Amino acid sequence: MIEIKYIEKLLFLTYLIFVILGIKEFTIWSQITDILVPNDMELNIDTIIGMIATNHPHTLRVMLITPFYIISEYFNYDIKLFFSIVLVILIFITYWVNVSILEKYIARKKLLFFLIFLIALSSIMNGRILFSILGNTVLLLLLYNNFYVKEKFKWYKNIFLFIVSLCLVSVSSGTFTVFLFTIFIFYILQNLVQLPYISKKILWMFILFILMILLILPVIIVFIEKNLNYYDGSVLQMLSHGAGGYLLEYFYLIFPILSIFILLLPIGFFYIKRNNFLILPLSMIISSITIGLFGYSSLVSGISAYLIFIYMFIYTKRYKSLQYV
Repeated sequence: MIEIKYIEKLLFLTYLIFVILGIKEFTIWSQITDILVPNDMELNIDTIIGMIATNHPHTLRVMLITPFYIISEYFNYDIKLFFSIVLVILIFITYWVNVSILEKYIARKKLLFFLIFLIALSSIMNGRILFSILGNTVLLLLLYNNFYVKEKFKWYKNIFLFIVSLCLVSVSSGTFTVFLFTIFIFYILQNLVQLPYISKKILWMFILFILMILLILPVIIVFIEKNLNYYDGSVLQMLSHGAGGYLLEYFYLIFPILSIFILLLPIGFFYIKRNNFLILPLSMIISSITIGLFGYSSLVSGISAYLIFIYMFIYTKRYKSLQYV
């Protein structure tokens, strides 16, 4: 029988060939192409400096994609092909990050579905959201390694991965919000299941979270203003941009389901209290669904959390030993 690692490599090479042959292409979205110019790095650098000076709402995402333009110009690569190839690599990095969270308790062959699902999902997506999916997946890894295992990352690795993941989710104001909201919900849920005690470690995390919010508050304000201005200040119009449009249109069907869900919350709370490892993906699920009401990209950005939750729920007995430490 073929080893799983060879099947993974075969899938990677096959997808890569599809991209090279032009069967699948990831496109750089218009917010970038309207600002950056291929093969003119001097002009692009001047543009970025101007964006930073004027606190432009797209500054972070433009800075994230700028290296693609630099490398493609330096090596004389086609920017579209180079972008697509890198995104295939990002898909497989996302898979490997998820594997690092799950493989201690679940056989690698059972995680292959994770990779197949990511490939299938990416085949109908543009390139933008893949950055956010990876960024949010790295956040899950950070939370996992800092709160559920004894051998934790070194502080400098935590800071580096946090900055990288924050930059990745900055491609969208919605996914950026999902990232921050996930941390906040994680704090709330962890303290709820530990009442009447409050963990010092989780308290320190919340303090750091508040400091982080204060540091990037100007960016958050710009994002909020940009979205409100785009929808003429109407929150209802913002809902129509995402899954919230269905909430408004089919409220008479959704309301009874929400009512039943609310009634079952106490049961869910005690289940989560007994299996607190589920708080890890659940925090991002709640965040992405909530923010996803205003944009589908935000909803999809939490896909790793959805799949991790399903795996952990199915294999609950194996995860009994994985508790908050």
